[in-house]
Amino acid sequence: MTDNNKKRIWTSRIISALWGGLLGAITGTAISSALARVIKSDWLRILFVNGLDIKVPYVSSSLGYFNLSFGFGIRLTLLSALLGVTSILLLLLVRFKNE
Repeated sequence: MTDNNKKRIWTSRIISALWGGLLGAITGTAISSALARVIKSDWLRILFVNGLDIKVPYVSSSLGYFNLSFGFGIRLTLLSALLGVTSILLLLLVRFKNE
């Protein structure tokens, strides 16, 4: 394998690992929200459901007939962190067929 080919493979692996980590974090947050209705114990709720809210403030603009708004927010929980890190490690360490 040439150096250029190895560099291309690692670049695509890192990009896919970052996307996989984001998808794992979003999936973990969704599962934590679903578990919030089931978990009755307070210490389990604190461990799995409560998390850190990361938000970019909403910016909106209005021209009377046209409204435009931007914003982003995600809640990071223990489960979302575990799924995000697990998916990043799997995508970085597992060899794929075309490599």
